[in-house]
Parts: sequence; structure tokens; C-alpha cells
Amino acid sequence: MKIELERRGDCQIIRLADDLRFWKQPELEGKLLAAFDAALAGPPREVVLNLLEVLRIDSRGIATLVRLPIRCAQRNIGLKVVMPRGVPRDAIKHIHIFDPWSTFEDESSALGSSAQ
Repeated sequence: MKIELERRGDCQIIRLADDLRFWKQPELEGKLLAAFDAALAGPPREVVLNLLEVLRIDSRGIATLVRLPIRCAQRNIGLKVVMPRGVPRDAIKHIHIFDPWSTFEDESSALGSSAQ
């Protein structure tokens, strides 16, 4: 799993890549949750969660992702999601995690859209 945080003004970008299979790897889940907490410090006006480079995800990875929209909603922070491709996209879309939020095909589209 790769995590990259970038702040652009009032927008926090969280880029996740590679493998989000956390089953039997609670340390990776903890690492991602710590990154979410760091990203929401400040707090930003909105968050762009970029999942475009996620190649694999399991149910525990999805359960961990669910925590970000909850934390954003609790802090009144807008959320935009750049969806992954292939099987990870299908898995995420199947359980409708991000249905209430705007989703995008790439990061530049998410950053260029008007604030929610």
C-alpha cells in the first residue's frame, strides 16, 4: 500500500495506490487510519480521495475506506472520490460506499469541479 498526502490550499488530497487488502494485516489498516487523521487535521474544506492506482482491495480494505466519509461528515468536510478501475471499482460500486459523494475518473477532474 502506498499513501501520499498533498495539501492544496483548502483541499487535502489523499492518494492511495497498490494493494488495499488488509485481511490479517491490521498494521496496514492502522497506517491508513493514521493517514486519514493526518489529512483531516487543520481541517481542510474538502478532501479528494484518489483511488485510481488501487489494484487490489478486500472487504477489510473497503471497511477501512468507509471510515473516511464518516469522519468527513462529522467535521463538515466535503469529499470527492477518484474511483479505481477494474475489480476494485466494481467492488466499491457494488456496495455503494461513495454514492452520496461526487466521483470522478481522474484527479484533475475532481480538483477542477466546484466545491460541494
